[in-house]
Parts: sequence; structure tokens; C-alpha cells
Amino acid sequence: MYALNRSVLKEIGVNEGLFYETEIKWINPREYHRKIISDIEDLGFTIPRGKQEELIIEKEKIGDKTGYIESRIKGYRESKGEGAISYPPYKNNAILFGILGLFVILLGSYMYSYIRISSILSVLGGVAVIIISIYFIGIREYGKFPVIVTSNIFLFATGEATERTIEKNGSDVTDLFSQLTVTCSGEIVLHVPKDYDGPVRKELQYQYIHPSKYEKVCKSSIPLSYETREAIKKEENNIKNICKELGDKISSYGTEVETKK
Repeated sequence: MYALNRSVLKEIGVNEGLFYETEIKWINPREYHRKIISDIEDLGFTIPRGKQEELIIEKEKIGDKTGYIESRIKGYRESKGEGAISYPPYKNNAILFGILGLFVILLGSYMYSYIRISSILSVLGGVAVIIISIYFIGIREYGKFPVIVTSNIFLFATGEATERTIEKNGSDVTDLFSQLTVTCSGEIVLHVPKDYDGPVRKELQYQYIHPSKYEKVCKSSIPLSYETREAIKKEENNIKNICKELGDKISSYGTEVETKK
């Protein structure tokens, strides 16, 4: 895919990052990690297991009844949009005919010393072909191209962990608890697929896509449709609300822990 420059989003009023922060008091970090993944997936996001989620527990310190917890989760969901550009549908064929016309002119000029009338007619015919070719090169039509709108959501949690013995169901249970600070943020990324053919794709590459060190990036002026721009703005509000909703859910995860003396 070709990634669109972030300035495309700025042009339609989308912020570069959406941010929310909350805290949890006393929760088992593994339980938190499982719960938040489930809640994010319930909102329609995909989280590739083992690739976009990770829970780090500094085990060597937990033996001393204290430790460090770090949880990283990234979810994404995709929707489709479109853009439209003008392109010359007859450009390639017209260029070929223009070259043919030039060849006819050169041939007529060479024949002038032998057959003047035929030579003049050849030159005039070649000129006519070139003029017609230029006309067809200038003809432009509008064509649509697909855009993939990817909504990403990131959750990063850090905190200290403590081994505590609590009373649970009439028994003393030693478990791991932590107080976590959770940051929830989101972003919207636009991509143009590579797997579609036709003159629109070629013109899109010619007009807007230029090579960079790592990937081909679209210029900021790439024309998105009105519907796509409005859908992106709506998705931005959705991401903001989701970050707040997740923050409220996360706050309810924690429980006050009664330590067994």
C-alpha cells in the first residue's frame, strides 16, 4: 500500500493523535491484559495475538514481592473510502501516434527530392497526425481510486506490582496486584492499495506518489471525495469516544485489596 502523508488529515481537520489517561488501583496485571483486549475487540478492533500485544512482568523482582509491569496493546479496524483524479485516457496511444506522425514527416522530407507531391502530402499528413495526437493527449476524464482508512488504537500501561496475600472464598491466596497508569491514544492512517489496475492508478502514481527511503508516500494535495473526508472526521470522533469509553471501563477494573496480616 501507499501511505498517505499526515498533512492530508490536517487538511480535513483531523488531529494527529487522540489521547486519554486513567489509573487502576489494585488489579492482577494478567487479568487487566485479558480484559482490555476483550473490550477492544468488542468495539470492532482486531488485535493480532503475539504481534500487537505484549505483557511484560519483571519476574526476577517479583520474587522480592515487588516488580514492574508493562502492557502494550494495539488494535486496528479498516473501512473503505475513495478519491478521484483527472487523467488522460488516450495519452499513451496519442504519444505513439505522435511519434508515427513525426516519422511520416521525416520520411516525406527525405522523399522531397524524388517525388515532391507525395512528399508534401506526407509532411502535411504527419503534421495532421501530430496535431490530433496533441489534442487527444489534452483530453482528461475523472476516475476514482480506492482509499483504505485504518483506525488504530494504542493502550500502554505501566506500574509497580506487589505480591499480596488476600482472603478469597474463605482461603488465604497469594496473588500479584498492581497499580497501573494506562494511556489510551488513537490515530487514523490512510492508504492507497497497490492492487488495482488501469490508467487511474498510473496517473495517481505520476501526479501524487513519489519514492522515499522506506515507502511511497502520497503528497498532501491528493483529492479525497467529500464522503470520505466526512467519514474520516466522523471516525475521529468515534476514536475519541472509544478512548474515553475504554478509560471509564478501565477505571472500574480495579478493586480495593485487603492485605492479610
